[in-house]
Amino acid sequence: MAEFWHPTRTVGKPDRVRRSGCVRAHALVMSVAAAITAAVIRVCDYPSRIAAAEACRSELDALHVQLQFGTLTVTRAAERLAK
Repeated sequence: MAEFWHPTRTVGKPDRVRRSGCVRAHALVMSVAAAITAAVIRVCDYPSRIAAAEACRSELDALHVQLQFGTLTVTRAAERLAK
């Protein structure tokens, strides 16, 4: 009994079974999180939203360049933005 309570004995050190269980649990959590994320991306249709935002950004950049070099008036640019 005395050697069971010896101060140099390491208590709580995980064994292989416990470690493999933790790894499997972690893998399961990550798999579920990945599945949920993929479903949310499909439902929200992020790729088409990103493409639309990039197209708008390109149009605004084109208007900015035309205004900067004087090939477009401010009034005409405002009309094009209103459409």
